[in-house]
Amino acid sequence: MEKIFLRPNSQEILFKTKEPNVYFDSFEYGPNDKKDKHLGYLFVVGHLKYGEENMAYVLNLISSLAKREYYSENGILAEDPKKAFETTLKKLNDVLEDFFQNKDLKINLGLVAIAGENIFISKLGKFKILLARSGEMIDILNNVDLFSREATEEKQFSNIVSGKIKEGDKIFATYPTRQITSRDKAIKSHLAEKSQEDFVAELASIHESTKNFPCCGFHLEVKKVRESEIPPIRSAYEKDLIIPPASTVSASNLKKDAAETMRETEKGETNPASATIMNTEPEQAKIISAEMSITKRKNIFGKISEKLSKQRGPVGSKIKNFQKAAVAVVIIFLGLVAFKMLPLLAPSESKSTINTVNENVKLAEIKITQNENGSARELLALSLTSLSSVKETNRKVDEIKTKISALLDRLDLVSSRQPELFVNDVLNKFYKLAVSESGEVAAISADQKIYKVTSENVVEMASATGMETPFAFLSDKYLSLYNGSDKTGILNLESKKYLTYNLKEPESAKDASLYEGNLYLLAEAAIYKYPDITTGGIEKQLWLGGLSEGNKIGIAVDGNVYVLHTDGTVVKYFKAKEESRINLNIKVDEKSKLLTNKNSSYFYLADINSKRIRVFDKTTGSLVLTFKITQFDSIRDIALENKALYLTSGEGQIWRISLE
Repeated sequence: MEKIFLRPNSQEILFKTKEPNVYFDSFEYGPNDKKDKHLGYLFVVGHLKYGEENMAYVLNLISSLAKREYYSENGILAEDPKKAFETTLKKLNDVLEDFFQNKDLKINLGLVAIAGENIFISKLGKFKILLARSGEMIDILNNVDLFSREATEEKQFSNIVSGKIKEGDKIFATYPTRQITSRDKAIKSHLAEKSQEDFVAELASIHESTKNFPCCGFHLEVKKVRESEIPPIRSAYEKDLIIPPASTVSASNLKKDAAETMRETEKGETNPASATIMNTEPEQAKIISAEMSITKRKNIFGKISEKLSKQRGPVGSKIKNFQKAAVAVVIIFLGLVAFKMLPLLAPSESKSTINTVNENVKLAEIKITQNENGSARELLALSLTSLSSVKETNRKVDEIKTKISALLDRLDLVSSRQPELFVNDVLNKFYKLAVSESGEVAAISADQKIYKVTSENVVEMASATGMETPFAFLSDKYLSLYNGSDKTGILNLESKKYLTYNLKEPESAKDASLYEGNLYLLAEAAIYKYPDITTGGIEKQLWLGGLSEGNKIGIAVDGNVYVLHTDGTVVKYFKAKEESRINLNIKVDEKSKLLTNKNSSYFYLADINSKRIRVFDKTTGSLVLTFKITQFDSIRDIALENKALYLTSGEGQIWRISLE
């Protein structure tokens, strides 16, 4: 049986000129295997204009990300291509937010997905897509009769244009340079009248004659394609069994059918399934290796059977039984070999992912030599994310990961200093730490008990049962717990008395910090202060409102208030007024934690997921060094005092990194 469907026959068009600080290119991607065949084809056309810093790599980054997201392994056969397209746009917005905010970088981008008869288009900046259909010229992005426009929630790709394509459609998708716009009428005429080959030849002729005709895009011809459906491959020794309705199926019936099958096979009757495979027409799908092996096995086994069946005498039946057993064993063996080989024969998306990662790693190495460390780090981080989607493990993947890790270590100025074991208590699982400026250490266990911790022993001080403790702070007199919303728990270290307090006008805190007995909490769009919580303060004060800019994830206080954003910006406030901004030149994970105190000249940025603690100069924002944790699997919590960092993995171990 044959299926008929539409497919775009594409021709890339790329004529470059020597224009400074400009880079453009086009990319085409198709389905890797049957599971994402329904997603069709993805086309990316991009044009970049940048300042002194060479940002050409951004376009490769965008295209790789778009491909990976559109043909995501998380997709399912029933997934709507439009949904995959929307997800791709959202991912591009999230990952490339920093690039979009770069005033020296102008991005023009067009994304086109064609799946069957459906076409989906979105653009950023300038992008033109023309359609020649039945003698009519259609500007797709501006035709509301044939194509619909739907607003998205995304800031950059704010609209998706969608519609239907037909057999015979000719499409020209491009970045509209000044030279193309000035020849708009001629180009439309060529698109309508000429074949794909002649259309491209016309543009090439213009490029050669003028020497100043940059062009980047695709010419697409929509054609009907026939595809044969190949029936499932079955063994040449397997006969079609007619299974009766469930009510009549019985073990005896199945045994009878199987016995008849064996007798017919011995008589040399042809199996209908194998006959179908052997008679496959040349214009249909090529015979795969499994089909070839089945046919050959049948011929070989048939000859052996004929020779053995001619033997007579008392040993004849034994030979026949041996023949059957041998045939069965060989079939099982070959079946197992074929099963093991299938993953190797099947087209793999992993190979494409690895190739893309290798390209990104090479770009990152170039960026490092150009001292563009922020760009290099983003490329390497994207590469690690891409490799996480590669399910199979092999030496090549391990080598790439090792290389990426080494490059990141080079960028991060990784220190050889490692944490030393401070406490190993097999009876408790510590998940929260608090450290005073003088070096006292307290820990909260999974069963919400509070302990005083030294290198010699662990002593229980109180129980905080019923009190969730995402935040814990220690001073010389008090241990303060905060549940991130409406309650505090205060332990007086002298009297060992523990009291809880309900806060007035509670807020949901993204992060919190304690300074001089006052609790500062970072909310969605404001900073609030609860004065004197260590002595029972429950009144809320608005410290600073109107913080609508950026994605804020962390707060630290040392007399000044510092707010950390996911784009790596640290904003410094004093007396509720912004004083300065520091760019750490690193994209910050939302689980990261910002630490400092009034005696420190540094920020300590703990990346919980990567187990790296980066140390930055408070004034300049320059990276000083990085502690890379290798002794344990994960960081559950981290705390800072004047001379050391303390960490716990959530088990009974507490680790210490000396800062002296």
